[in-house]
Amino acid sequence: MALINTQPRSQACSIQYQKSGSSAYCRFVVSRLTTFSLGQFRWNYPQVYITKGGGADCTYTFTSVSDTGDIATGSNGDFSVTLTVDEQSKLECI
Repeated sequence: MALINTQPRSQACSIQYQKSGSSAYCRFVVSRLTTFSLGQFRWNYPQVYITKGGGADCTYTFTSVSDTGDIATGSNGDFSVTLTVDEQSKLECI
């Protein structure tokens, strides 16, 4: 899955996985926002928020993160994260 940024100063996606025939689920909200400081917009470190239920095991790992530099100098805020559900199924948000 590719996350396409439609706002120049924020990136976000929400992914929910429901295990077939079970109440187990994982909902991931992945985001990267900016902060305005000293007259510049700079990328914050990306965040992942997890909601889970039904005994699901939900984890994530950042596989790459671009710098937290100034947007005006070309920092695009790119990052990749692997989302894991029950340690068997993997989803990616890049």
